[in-house]
Amino acid sequence: MKGDKRITSFDDHLDEQYGKTGTESREKFQEEFETFKIGV
Repeated sequence: MKGDKRITSFDDHLDEQYGKTGTESREKFQEEFETFKIGV
């Protein structure tokens, strides 16, 4: 649907869930995600 405001980018989703890039909570998420990717 064109103009559907419920669609967001993945970066916007991460900003909403974990904070902006550079914040402590976002950095923790990024670090844990990297560990997960290596483990997989």
